[in-house]
Amino acid sequence: MAGVKITDLTPLSTVASGDLLYIVDVSDTTESPQGTSKSIEVGNIVSSGIYYPSFTIVTGNFEVSSIEGDAFFHKSENFVQFFLKLRIRFLSDNIAEFSMTLPFSSSGNSHRSNAICSLMYAQTTGGAVVRNTNIPIVDEMEFQFETENSSDDTYEFNVIGNYIIS
Repeated sequence: MAGVKITDLTPLSTVASGDLLYIVDVSDTTESPQGTSKSIEVGNIVSSGIYYPSFTIVTGNFEVSSIEGDAFFHKSENFVQFFLKLRIRFLSDNIAEFSMTLPFSSSGNSHRSNAICSLMYAQTTGGAVVRNTNIPIVDEMEFQFETENSSDDTYEFNVIGNYIIS
């Protein structure tokens, strides 16, 4: 398609993650000192959507679930952000430790993380989350919540996670 202007091409109104874009890789100078022509899939630059986290109980007697069953994520290059509403119902203990799958696979690569969990609503009075920690694993994040009360408390949280995959 030599000699055709980009403005003369048919516009695309909906982009799929497998669609290709033209890019010049300036770190690869095999074609010229200015860089090498390559293609890249749109999904490798930006993607977003819904994912369905699964939970594994590590310690405690509680139930954990995603409210409405799904979570939302946005990926731009090596930065991933996700959001979900989380519900924890303590059955007898006051500590809930669990892992949650993430909306990406790091294939064993390390990643830095920051997850912010804010108490959204407590169905019972007198309970409070007094500690929350998160430990990044390869494809999961581990959480630990502790309440001042011991049983039959239900808490709902907004969870926002930010990841840089390296």
